[in-house]
Amino acid sequence: MKRPYPDAENMSIYTRTMFIIGVFVTLFLGMIQPFNMDQINGNVWMYSLLYGAITFVSGMSYELILRYIFKIKKEGKRYTLIVWIIQVIGLLLFIAFFNYLYLVYEFGMPWKGFLNMIWATFLVGIFPTVFIGTISMIKREKRNSEIAATLNKKIINPANNNKESSIFNIPIYNIWFIESLQNYVNIYFWNGETMEKKTERATLKSCENLIKNTNLLRCHRSFIVNTTIVENVSGNAQGLKLKLRNLETTIPVSRSYIPLFKA
Repeated sequence: MKRPYPDAENMSIYTRTMFIIGVFVTLFLGMIQPFNMDQINGNVWMYSLLYGAITFVSGMSYELILRYIFKIKKEGKRYTLIVWIIQVIGLLLFIAFFNYLYLVYEFGMPWKGFLNMIWATFLVGIFPTVFIGTISMIKREKRNSEIAATLNKKIINPANNNKESSIFNIPIYNIWFIESLQNYVNIYFWNGETMEKKTERATLKSCENLIKNTNLLRCHRSFIVNTTIVENVSGNAQGLKLKLRNLETTIPVSRSYIPLFKA
C-alpha cells in the first residue's frame, strides 16, 4: 500500500479516462440491467446512458475540486497506492451522491435510499476504476524499472569537459545537484571532503541557461543533476530515482524528463 503511485495525469488524459469509465457504466447497465433495471418503465438504454453521463460529469467535478479548490497534489513521495485508493473511494461516494440526487428528482427516492445507491455505485464503479488504476501503476513500474536497468549498464561517469565553467562561482564539476525553492535555489556541491549547500536568489529556469553544454541536466521540475556522479538508477511508478556518489538522498527524474535523461 506504500508503493509510489504514478503522478496524476494532466486534465486531458483524466478526461479521457473518465469518459472510458462512463462508457463502461453505460454498457454495463444497458447489457446486464442489474438492480431491477429491467422493471423500469421506459428505455433502459436511455437511463443507462444517463447514469454514464452522471458518472462522467461528477467524476470531472470531483477532480476539479481536488485540483483547483483544495489544491491537492497527486505526486511525490506521499502519493502512494493507499492514498490513491482513498481518493477513489471519495470519487465513488461523489458519483453515488449525484446518482442519488437524480433518483430523488426523477422518482422521489427517500433519503434512506442513499445507502443503497452507495452500494450500487461501488458495485458498478469499483471494478473499472481499480482495474484501470492498478494496470497503470504496474505498467509504469515495469517500464521505468526497465529504463533504469538499461541506464545502469550505460553509466560511464565521463570526464567533465567544462572545468572552466561555474555557476555562482561554484565550479560545474563540483556541483552535485541544484534544488528549486520557488524564487531561490539550493546548490549542493562537494568541497573535496564534505557536501556543502549554497542558497542563491534565482530560478531553476535561469540556472538552465547557465548549464548548456555541461554535464548538468534538468531532470525534474525541481532538480538539476550532475550526470557524471550518478552511481545507480532505480525506477518506480512515478519515474526514476538517482543515487549520487557520496549522497544518501536520491534525486527524482520525473516522467516528462525521462526521454531527455535517456538521451
